[in-house]
Amino acid sequence: MVSYIKVCLRYWWIILIITIISTAGTAYLSIYHIAPKYSTSTTLYILKMNDRDAANNESVYQNLLASQMLVSDYKEMVKTDLIIERVRGDLEESFPGIKSESPDSFADSITVSNKPDTRLIDIKVTNGDPRAAAAIANKIAEVFKEQSLELLKTESVTIINTAGVPSAPVSPRPFQDSLLAFLAGLTGSVAVIMFLSYAAKVFRDDNMKKAEE
Repeated sequence: MVSYIKVCLRYWWIILIITIISTAGTAYLSIYHIAPKYSTSTTLYILKMNDRDAANNESVYQNLLASQMLVSDYKEMVKTDLIIERVRGDLEESFPGIKSESPDSFADSITVSNKPDTRLIDIKVTNGDPRAAAAIANKIAEVFKEQSLELLKTESVTIINTAGVPSAPVSPRPFQDSLLAFLAGLTGSVAVIMFLSYAAKVFRDDNMKKAEE
């Protein structure tokens, strides 16, 4: 352990240079060359319930189980072409940037997830325009609710949380990115020095053995 510390102290300048380059380079890229991305989400509540069954406890329980089973199917339905194309068509005029995106890229910016053992579905949208991110998330929820009513003939989707316009980007984050780069540069430079020191020692020992022979 002591010998490793001595090696690091001997080559401290190498560690310093590598760490500074990695930290400064990451900070520069984060601030000047990586476009900011904003993220926001809306939440849907899935419940398949008929009014005439509301007083029947067994029917209520069965409907709750049916609702939970529908969640997985609904997650897949949110990103179908029917929903995506309708949302793109409705928002292209207000947000021209959407028109320049490919359908695959637009779909990839949408993340659908559900909380375990619940009937809640979160629709998360990431976009370079914070207003567009909020508009897309809310429009998806709106269109999906309409389509579920039309296809399933039941009011089973409720929007319980609309997406707000995010005030801060989720990426890049110069401080956090620079901190990670600093730690990576520090540990990486130490690992390189340790490896080179070990390799040099093995090389010297081999030469000494050959000389003795």
